[in-house]
Amino acid sequence: MIKAHSTVFPAVLVSAALILFCSSCGPGSRKLIPESRRDSLAVEKVLASMTLREKVGQMFIVRPEALDPSYSNAEVRDISSPGLLTIEEEVVEFDRKYPVGGVALYAKNIRNPEQLLKLTDAIHTRLLYDPLVCVDEEGGRVARLANNDSLNLRRFESMRAIAAKNRPKDAFRAARYIGTYLKKYGFDVTFAPVADVSTNPRDTVIGPRSFSSDPDVAAKFVVQYLKGLARARVAGCLKHYPGQGNASKDTHYNPDYIRKNWEELEDCELRTFRAGIAAGAPLIMSAHLVAIEIDTTLFNGMYIPVSLSKLMLDGKLRGVLGFKGLIISDGLDMKAIMARYQSRDSALMAIDAGTDLVLLPYDFRHAFEAVVSAVEKGEISEERIDRSVRKILLLKRGIRR
Repeated sequence: MIKAHSTVFPAVLVSAALILFCSSCGPGSRKLIPESRRDSLAVEKVLASMTLREKVGQMFIVRPEALDPSYSNAEVRDISSPGLLTIEEEVVEFDRKYPVGGVALYAKNIRNPEQLLKLTDAIHTRLLYDPLVCVDEEGGRVARLANNDSLNLRRFESMRAIAAKNRPKDAFRAARYIGTYLKKYGFDVTFAPVADVSTNPRDTVIGPRSFSSDPDVAAKFVVQYLKGLARARVAGCLKHYPGQGNASKDTHYNPDYIRKNWEELEDCELRTFRAGIAAGAPLIMSAHLVAIEIDTTLFNGMYIPVSLSKLMLDGKLRGVLGFKGLIISDGLDMKAIMARYQSRDSALMAIDAGTDLVLLPYDFRHAFEAVVSAVEKGEISEERIDRSVRKILLLKRGIRR
């Protein structure tokens, strides 16, 4: 059987706030993100050797089809179109020009266990800088692996069902199981847990994907879920900051609004994020919701969403909540973004707002070249790019030890 790739990648020293899940995780737990002077020196050496294009590429996570020049942008985005199942030479060559920090796999990229192992191993070993292999594997209806019959994995009804008996350790056990099979199949990151507090009875997007409509209950389960993933050496990602459980529209198709001020969010939606940050969450995903009561910044006459908001990301998430980990955007190919912004604009705005990982730009090449050009013109400093790349390389090292 093919074994998942386990190369250790050099990493950098960052603040102690990035150290994840020490003794509080239980017996035998290890820190997910390491911290040492040796790591710091090693990553600085790697960083100094990287070209600007290689640094910029680390900030992008794309579908594998985006690395195959035979796919159009529409085909890359279309979940019903044939998915890339192997890494062929043309993909390797394309990656040399457009190297990426991560590859997100979807159901259409999974045929059977042997094919999936070969695919993830090839991503790790044939593409530059050993990209993060990512997936949406929450458990419940959003589970790309568990919902594939050929993998014969246990399926969880939903996060709401896991929380039904009010035993937070049930979330730990579920996440440890999920993380264990993700690690086996070569994955590094899952975009879970859902930290949203489902408070809108009309909500059809989050619903039972959320642990609870009670923020304090949800927070306990979110923390345990993160710890379960960390036990399996898989990085979790809190989503969707600052909380999508009160929204009524699906931002895959339409923009939506948060009609609460910051203090009101602190009373409910942000409690799970504060708890997750305190527990050492490595990543937080920003939502494409417009925080109309907090940020009224306009772009082309329209209010900007949280995912592109410097106030909400750099100001609130970093400054007020104290998050030191990696900020990742929700998919920039979702229609709430695509219908209003060019790929160039959304990528540049996301980075300017404080995003470290730009997820699924609709036109990857256009977005990539725009960021490179912006740095070359001095519109974005290379030091700004370096700050994100250091943290990305650190995460890679931690989850591969």
